[in-house]
Amino acid sequence: MEKIIIAIFACVSTYVVCAQDFETEFVQLQNLFQERAGSTQKQLTNYQEKYPYSTYCDEVALMQGVLEVEREKFKQALKTLSNVNPKYLSRSSESTYYFYMGYTLLNLDQCEQALTVLRKLKKKQNQYY
Repeated sequence: MEKIIIAIFACVSTYVVCAQDFETEFVQLQNLFQERAGSTQKQLTNYQEKYPYSTYCDEVALMQGVLEVEREKFKQALKTLSNVNPKYLSRSSESTYYFYMGYTLLNLDQCEQALTVLRKLKKKQNQYY
């Protein structure tokens, strides 16, 4: 019985440490993203490879998409942003998603789809968009 309890404790302890790791790394990524550091894109990719089932995967993919839009890589940005599920984003990130997705679609001359996406942004009633 003692061995089972020790084994369960070890599993729980490992899980807590892993959870702290991916949360800590996510906060560091947010800081890199805000600074637009040169290695941000690579760090975002590394995070997704290291923690593919993280609760922050959609936020990380959004950050990647935003960087691709800023570099005017619209086809790649569309591919990246299409993998984001806006339901799993924070409220402010959801508005950011709709803005960048609409902007990307406009730059790819997909005006009807852009209009649909930008209408969703308008419904969010965000004071900045």
